[in-house]
Amino acid sequence: MGLMGLIDLREHDELEEGDDPNAAFLMRMMIGSEHQGQGFGTSAMHHAISWARARGNSAFQTSVVPGNHAALRFYVSLGLNRTGRVVEDEIELTMGL
Repeated sequence: MGLMGLIDLREHDELEEGDDPNAAFLMRMMIGSEHQGQGFGTSAMHHAISWARARGNSAFQTSVVPGNHAALRFYVSLGLNRTGRVVEDEIELTMGL
């Protein structure tokens, strides 16, 4: 159905300058095309954000490839906001927890 990769940056050795060391980071999320538009992505994101809160992370972050307007709208609709940073050629988004 899909895949989600989460990182607790407090447990990550290779932070980049400007990274929030107390954040949880959504590294990747993919929902199979036959399951898209059915709420699975939204449900997975709510679960991921709850996971981060329960672990005590102070922020939840992800990044989006420029031009992926659907993903950008999706993350913004969940409460993430652009940070103004571009990390590894991707637009960074964050929300406080």
